[in-house]
Amino acid sequence: MAEKSVYPEVSDLEAKVAEAAHNLRAVPETTRLERWAYYLYANGGSGVGAGTYVPLQYSTLAKQAGHTLLGDKCTDTDKCFVRFGAIKQMDVSASIQLMSGISFTLQMFLFVTIGPLADFGLWARGLALSAAILSWAGHFAFAGLRQPSQYGWAAVMNLAVGLGYTTAGMFFQAAFPSLAANEPEVREMREAFVRGDVTAVELEEIDARRRNYIMVVATTWSNIGYVGTLAICLAPLLAIEGDYANNAAIIVAGAYYLLSSMWWYVFWKPRPGPALHKSEHPLTIGWIMQWRTFRSFLRLSQTFVCLIAYFIFVDGMNTIGTLIGIEQNNIIEFSFLQSTYVNLLQAICSVIGCVGFLAIQRRFDIRIKTMFQWTNSFILFTAVWGCIGCFNHSVGYHSKWEIWAYNAFFGLLCSPWYAYIYATFSEVTPKGHENQFFSLFAYLAGHPLSSAHTSQAPSPPRRTTHIGVSSSASDSACWART
Repeated sequence: MAEKSVYPEVSDLEAKVAEAAHNLRAVPETTRLERWAYYLYANGGSGVGAGTYVPLQYSTLAKQAGHTLLGDKCTDTDKCFVRFGAIKQMDVSASIQLMSGISFTLQMFLFVTIGPLADFGLWARGLALSAAILSWAGHFAFAGLRQPSQYGWAAVMNLAVGLGYTTAGMFFQAAFPSLAANEPEVREMREAFVRGDVTAVELEEIDARRRNYIMVVATTWSNIGYVGTLAICLAPLLAIEGDYANNAAIIVAGAYYLLSSMWWYVFWKPRPGPALHKSEHPLTIGWIMQWRTFRSFLRLSQTFVCLIAYFIFVDGMNTIGTLIGIEQNNIIEFSFLQSTYVNLLQAICSVIGCVGFLAIQRRFDIRIKTMFQWTNSFILFTAVWGCIGCFNHSVGYHSKWEIWAYNAFFGLLCSPWYAYIYATFSEVTPKGHENQFFSLFAYLAGHPLSSAHTSQAPSPPRRTTHIGVSSSASDSACWART
């Protein structure tokens, strides 16, 4: 006998809301304080430390400890090599991509194991808090990593910080559909649906609008936090002489992350999922649920099409970001101060971009997916620009002005993508399985497929050739589907 699917048909709006309507009064209502705690987490978890300073500190120590193929000390223009585990000589840039691959592999096993588990009982809060503590502690551990000989430990802490930050962020992202669904106006609409006063389509529309609003506002606050963190980090970078200024900047960024994000764990209201059956184990339920997911792919066709298109698109997008980041570090000569300036520019432009996109969307009543596709197109342009650099050395991420222009362009026109992609994905995620599907979504957001290919290419601009093709193909698939 065929196994019955554990998921409702996503396109069947009546089925999506019926069960939730019966349990409406048992679930805590989203309060203003809880919503602002969510925005504060976004503000503190903007990734300045985990995504910028921590990897840059590893790069700095590895560069200082590295040598040329002839065994000489590296200079600013030399290709630098270090020992990486059993590999005696590895390019510093390649080691960064290899660490990304290791991190993504660990994420896969972790997300598959604990992502679905978080949909049961009250596991989500404990798992998210544990991951956040790992990331917070990792930031402060960099206080003692100052010497070039410690680049190995810097690599380990880079993995720890990134894994904790990404895992905590995954649970954070998975929480916003529940916040939106329990907003007072959405709950009133759901009660009206139970009485038969409104249709399921009308209920889904107001729910989708609230999800979109919460995510765009959270993304805006994340960018504001990025500006705030970078501005505060300028103090130690300008005031402290020597390399310890870099360590101080990481500590300040970690403290900002801690002080802003911890309130989410204080005011996050418990909304428990179903209890685990006696025959189910916390360490195996995740793998069982994922197996059932793939068994149900015909009933979740929209979800899987979105995941596949996202998988292809984000592969190009993330690898472009990694390669431009490597080239940016080379151009600014691994300067924490210069990195802070260019990231400040992107962060300020990102705030303007998110507010502007939300204002345009509300003014002209534009669909979420339409806004999403516009941001896709702007991201695709960054790949096309890199492809131009394959054929000449005047443009294509070869010079400092292009680094500044890229950060401004990405902030104004590409950063809203992060809000719209999550809002779009939430529309095709089965209710009650947000942590499971957002864990899969988060892993796909950082898989290392293109990095494995691009690490063999001669220069960052040339590596973007096939990435532009992959991004273009997936962009077309998303557009056709929507």
